Amino acid sequence: MKAKLILLFVMLATVIGLSGCADDRRSTAAGNHQIVQNLFAQFGWRTVGVPVEGEGVMPNDFRLNFDRFPWRVYLDLSMDVGLDFSSLTGAKVRTLRYRIEDSTGQRLEYIRDHVLWAEALLDQDGKIRGAWLIYEDHQGNAIPGAPTYSLRAKTIEQVTGLTWSEYVQKHSGSGPVDATP
Repeated sequence: MKAKLILLFVMLATVIGLSGCADDRRSTAAGNHQIVQNLFAQFGWRTVGVPVEGEGVMPNDFRLNFDRFPWRVYLDLSMDVGLDFSSLTGAKVRTLRYRIEDSTGQRLEYIRDHVLWAEALLDQDGKIRGAWLIYEDHQGNAIPGAPTYSLRAKTIEQVTGLTWSEYVQKHSGSGPVDATP
């Protein structure tokens, strides 16, 4: 009888402990969403609806490579607002993507049949390490050639002071990559 009582107590403690962990994960996720929304709001962007969450592994370098996501561009756009994820090569990350609206007026040109999204990159500790604005279609597909912006509504050319051709030449190839935008 005593053994059954001890077993019941251990099982109850385990269930209570596990449910507490789930609550912690939910409160951490909700906290991340609020922190990301606050970041976007600092730059005049208002989130609409619930975010699309993603997970992935960062590339081993940030050279400009047109066979994958333009991480180099996202890095430089993030650095425009003081965020730097250059140390996350090969790391597991989370993304939170929100449909957004410009709460300060029309800063970006409207692209017909496209939706403006803001994306935040979080490290394993939930810290925001990058953020940028992208246009996609209504199904969430990237639009080839559509502009990408920093949270300050600046293009990569405005952030770096380089033309697109100069930017591509500087950040692609097989040599070492300059860490400055």
